[in-house]
Amino acid sequence: NDHAARLVKHGYEKHKNQPFRLLKMDMDLIVIPLQYALELRAVTSDKLDPLTASFDDNAGKVTRILLGSELHTRAIQQRLTPKLPQTLPVLLDELNHAFGQVLPAGNDGSNAWISVNPYELVLNLATRATARLFVGDLICRNEIFLETTASFSRNTFDTISTSRSFGNLFTHYFARWISTAKKAHGQLQYIQNLLGSEVQRRKLNSEEKHDDFLQWCTELAVTEDEARPEALAHRTLGILSMAVIHTTAMALTHILFDMISDDSLKESLRREQQNVLKHGWTEITQQTMLDMKQLDSLMRESQRINPVGEFTFRRIV
Repeated sequence: NDHAARLVKHGYEKHKNQPFRLLKMDMDLIVIPLQYALELRAVTSDKLDPLTASFDDNAGKVTRILLGSELHTRAIQQRLTPKLPQTLPVLLDELNHAFGQVLPAGNDGSNAWISVNPYELVLNLATRATARLFVGDLICRNEIFLETTASFSRNTFDTISTSRSFGNLFTHYFARWISTAKKAHGQLQYIQNLLGSEVQRRKLNSEEKHDDFLQWCTELAVTEDEARPEALAHRTLGILSMAVIHTTAMALTHILFDMISDDSLKESLRREQQNVLKHGWTEITQQTMLDMKQLDSLMRESQRINPVGEFTFRRIV
């Protein structure tokens, strides 16, 4: 893993505009030239399977990543995306509450400068803000749930790192002795009990109205396996912890450092926000987000320079 970037660069230089194979402990990787990306994206999942690729790449037999359903994709496309303008005030309200919980006050109770760990700060804010959208009001401020959701991704990614270093076979047979795997399994069981009970409670109280990811998946589940309370809980944890919180925290931390390192950029962004957000950030709308073009440019460039992963388009034939 320590030599991955160097090996990829060497492969690109040696095999210009041609596929090449990277030998890995867990599984080999065929790197396809970028010029074929659009064509490959158009190929259907029955020929190029993204779910199995994600399962294998993330040591699914040990981490227990869900396989065989795109229920979460349907929930995002059919429920979340059309409701983005309506969900924004909910996120802002929870984020406003989260700042009071996460940012400690000065020793004298004043707003004095304090030291923080940027990644941990952003991780906690992202966890609290998105939890309300994913599991609703009753659970989103449960401190044990929040801590479990935030740390589950760490334990899972550390387990994946172990698998990539020692291979799938070793990881599979010795999983019970891998501390991060044991912790992640315990956390998964806790979430399945907590959210599984919430799914059953909601079904018994059908007159209640809920508008969150857990409810969307419950309503859009087609198969018996998708509709199981434990599976719904597992899927909610997987998407919230692995796909939302972790990637958001990484991206925002990079953006924060990029901004701090450039005084002129910092001043330019400050002026833009003073012009666009005349009444403060709690009044953000979808339109004001579109109006902050310099911030949008920074976010795009920062994520281009600091991607979540070098190979994000993974498929198995």
